[in-house]
Amino acid sequence: MTEIELKVFLDVTRNFFEKLGSAPVSLGAPSLRFDAPPLHDFTGLIELGGSTAGFVCITMPRAMLSALLLAVGERASGDVALADMVGEVANIVASNARAALGTSIEISHPTAIMGSKNGPMLPAPTFITPVFWNEHVGHLILALESA
Repeated sequence: MTEIELKVFLDVTRNFFEKLGSAPVSLGAPSLRFDAPPLHDFTGLIELGGSTAGFVCITMPRAMLSALLLAVGERASGDVALADMVGEVANIVASNARAALGTSIEISHPTAIMGSKNGPMLPAPTFITPVFWNEHVGHLILALESA
């Protein structure tokens, strides 16, 4: 993954939360990991292909997703609504990054994963960035390589 690609994904993630307007967002420093990344209660997964291949994941605890649903005006708060929301966030981040990086990147439909032990096998290394929003912490996980 290039520095430009990393910056684009960080910017679109920050922009998503900033547009909610309900609470400030900040991103921690990305860290490089070679083992399985830690996951929260819900994870949205997008697979990328084309000129940039790999995976984009957004993982959030239940309370963060519940606050996110309220921020977008959604009253449902069950597991289905939370899974839909995390998948939608991953899709928005991947789609906006694709728009910035070029249409030669293909993105899959989002997959929502419930539970911290049911995560995908991501190729190493991964970049993990904390996302601090509304007194919660989620993570952006990128496992990308240029084709």
